[in-house]
Amino acid sequence: MKSTKHLQLIARISGILASAIAIYFIIRIGMAPENQGNDQIITINIMFAFLIFGFIIGWFREKEGGIILSFGSIITYMYFSYLPPGQLFPFAWLYGFVFAVPGILFLYLGFTEKQEKK
Repeated sequence: MKSTKHLQLIARISGILASAIAIYFIIRIGMAPENQGNDQIITINIMFAFLIFGFIIGWFREKEGGIILSFGSIITYMYFSYLPPGQLFPFAWLYGFVFAVPGILFLYLGFTEKQEKK
């Protein structure tokens, strides 16, 4: 049980850092006046908001939050990977996988918690 507390702390800290990156992106780029009405930016903001929501769920219910974060990060990575070459963001893989670390940790914590209850 003690080792899972350390993993839970790492998952929460990495989730906070990932959420800070997403919130910075939403505020700095997504809400900029020149990007208002841009469908691509709106889609990215919705994906990041979904991932932040998954992190909030993961804070209280690790397994469900881990599922949301893992699938959300895969979908975000796929979206960034298939953008036309002129519209690629720098470090697109980072935006896609920044939530994968806390997602995988939350999933692991959720499954180990289930195993401990048996």
